[in-house]
Amino acid sequence: MSRDDLPLLTEILVAGQVPLPQGSTSTLAASEQDVWDTLERDVRETVLKNLQARLDLVLEQRINDAVHLAVDRALTDLALEIKASVRETLRDVVARAVSQEISRLRATRVG
Repeated sequence: MSRDDLPLLTEILVAGQVPLPQGSTSTLAASEQDVWDTLERDVRETVLKNLQARLDLVLEQRINDAVHLAVDRALTDLALEIKASVRETLRDVVARAVSQEISRLRATRVG
């Protein structure tokens, strides 16, 4: 995640607008410290929520990339193993067929 992906505080709070504490009906009922504490908590929660959403996307993409790479490697290795096995089997089958044919030809010439 790059620094450009992070939200700016000005994107979270519109200039000149200070949100009231949640559940408060009047700024007179809350002390100034309570307002600042609530503002700090709300900003922190908003930033964390935005970061978590972006982090989830980045992690999901990295996991997908890693899984695709692992599957590609496994398929490549499997294809190589299958090709080698088929070559070996084909070589054995051809050798056996040639040997049997030569034995048959020898038997027909002798007999």
